Parts: sequence; C-alpha cells; structure tokens
Amino acid sequence: KIQRAGRAQRARFCFSPAGSPRAFGFRVVAMGIIESTLGRIVHALLMPKEVPAWYAGGGKLSLPEAPKECLQLLGHVRLQVSDLQAARAFYVDTLGFDGLGDADQAAAVLRVGAASSELRLEAAQGAEAWPGHIYLWVRDMKATLERCRVLEARLGVALVEEVHNVTAETVVDALQLRDPDGNRFLVNQAPRNFADKVGNMLKPDAPAPGNVLAVVEACHVVPPGVAKQAAQFYRHFLGAAVTPKDGGWAVHFAPGKALRQALVFLDDDEQEISMEVTHSVCVYLPTEERFKAAFDKCCTEGVLSGSAASWPVVAEAREFRIASCVDPDDLGSALELETVVRPPSHPESALRAKD
Repeated sequence: KIQRAGRAQRARFCFSPAGSPRAFGFRVVAMGIIESTLGRIVHALLMPKEVPAWYAGGGKLSLPEAPKECLQLLGHVRLQVSDLQAARAFYVDTLGFDGLGDADQAAAVLRVGAASSELRLEAAQGAEAWPGHIYLWVRDMKATLERCRVLEARLGVALVEEVHNVTAETVVDALQLRDPDGNRFLVNQAPRNFADKVGNMLKPDAPAPGNVLAVVEACHVVPPGVAKQAAQFYRHFLGAAVTPKDGGWAVHFAPGKALRQALVFLDDDEQEISMEVTHSVCVYLPTEERFKAAFDKCCTEGVLSGSAASWPVVAEAREFRIASCVDPDDLGSALELETVVRPPSHPESALRAKD
C-alpha cells in the first residue's frame, strides 16, 4: 500500500510578526498544507495509472516535446538555513549535492549543485522553510536513505518523513525528506542512463554530477487565486510557457533533450498563507534576444529592482532582478518571490552552448 503523507490541518492564517505565537501557528499550519500537498503528489507519482508517460521510475526516459517558449533553465532556488555547516552535512555529505566551494561566510551563503541547477543556502536567524517542496532525481535511492538515517541518528532530528516501498519491500521508490530547518524534498530514482544524458548537457569542463542529478521541480504553495497570477507574471514579462496544473499553474523549462523542469505554484483553496519571508529563484532565458526583450518590457513597466536599471549595466552583469511576482493587470505584488533573470551566456550557467 502507498503510505500517504497528507496530514491536513484546518486553520486560517493571519499576518503576524515573526516569532510571535500567531507566527508560530502560521509555520505549523503551513507545514500541514505542504505535507498534504506532498502526499497528493507522491500518490500521483506512484500510482501506475497516473505516472507521467515520460517517467519510467528508473527505466527508459522518453520526454514529451517541450512547450513552445519554454524558459531554458531553473538555475537556482534560494533556501534559508540556520547553520551553514549543518546544511553542508545534509545537502553535500548526505543527499550528495556537489559542494560548489566553501561557504561564503561574508555573504552567509553555501552553493550546492545538481548538474545544471543549484540550491543557494542562505544563513538566516529564524530560518523559514521554503513554502512547498523541491523535487529531485538521484543516482542511488538506497544509499541516499542510508546516509539520511546515519545523519538522523547523529543529529537527533527526523529527516526522513516517509519511505515509499511500492514495487517491492526492498526497493525504495520515493522518499520524502526534510532538512534540519524544515525545507522539504521529494526524491525519486533518476531514469536509467540519465546521468550520462545530463552529463552531455553540461559544459566540457563541468565536473561529473554527484548523487543528485537534477532539480526537476520547485513547488511553491500560494494563497487561493495567486497561482495563476504568479504564472502569468512569468508569461507576461519573460515570455515563459505556462500551463494549468492540478490545483495550480506551472512555468516550464527545457534545459536540454534529457530534462524538463517546472516552477509550480499550487493554490490552497481553504487557507490564507502569509508571505512574510521573501524567497528567490533564478531563471535562464534561452536566447540573448529574449533576455534583451524581457529587460525592455520590465524596464518599460517599471518592475525592475536594484540599481541595474539601464541596459549597459545589465548587459555587463548579464542579469537583472524583479523583487516580486507582479500581477500584469495592475502591477501590484502578487507574491513575494524574487526572480533573478539571466541569459544563456551568464558565466554561472553550467549548460553547454547550443550550436
């Protein structure tokens, strides 16, 4: 049987200062929503009639054709953690992300890589978990689970929320994990030969990927009605391909023939979620021309953030930022999620240049 992770908790959210009893209640109930959402997603992935046709659970990979106007890459997702050394123990030593250098103590950031994508782990007092989950593909599910159990015993903190043994009792089909700060992950075995295929997507001098081979999806739970507004922000300002998804909307990415990614916004029809903490994602556009067109549109409509508001500055930096997901209809903030926008030529891109 499939063990469901959903433990929906029924309550209303309210805006309150961080650290107050009401804010603590927000965090508890938010986790209830995320657990319920994760449970539905895991159930859909594992039920044979609902598994996407392109995902064979470690078997042969046959991807659907990418929607037109896909963005190129979900470059990184910024998560908050309370301690960088503890974060390294979980993300690098246990999950098997690639450690991209030592932690930048001045900026309080640790970068960890998964082939073409990264997580940016930002040290923050009272770290708030990402409001949703990150979906990963790994080389070795069994070894991942074993290392998580070892770290659990060492830290005295629960890291493994659910283990799904569907095909056989000895086979780990899916894992639901959380880091010591509550950031949640859904983990599956990568399809057969995916490591070789994703390696061919990377620059010739890129290191061979470690255990974590792909960030497939970043799922963000939002208040009712906000999912469509957030998706339309990416459609309107960046020209992204967006589609409705059960309970929300998805923004699509196509880094190469071997991988599809999505940034998914899921509405919760019964909850109001306070968005007091700003998180961040980085997206790459597929061409220099689309990067310039997106900058021009954002500049014209006055949604750029920071000092890079002129094309010469942006062209040199090869990136610009938008502080929140702006509703295209009234230019008001629909969701406090910062977006960093880059062209394919940005030096931090790990993807091989297309001919």
